[in-house]
Amino acid sequence: MPRHSLGIDHLVIAAKTLEQGIDYLLEKLSVENPAGGEHLTMGTHNLIMSLGNGHYLEVIAIAPHLENPKWPRWFCLDD
Repeated sequence: MPRHSLGIDHLVIAAKTLEQGIDYLLEKLSVENPAGGEHLTMGTHNLIMSLGNGHYLEVIAIAPHLENPKWPRWFCLDD
């Protein structure tokens, strides 16, 4: 039976807005994170950058243009 190890694959920055997350990355790390997408079932959108070897830096925020989900959003974004 194969053994699987658990590890971190995403470092996530939860922000009030994607713009706030972009500003944070620029201020703290001097990097821009241009790629991203939307999570329709969670009502969120993100920016995501590969750090190599299956590891990613992600900024996520509530997408005001998407419908609110019927359940809590991940990363406690509703709080």
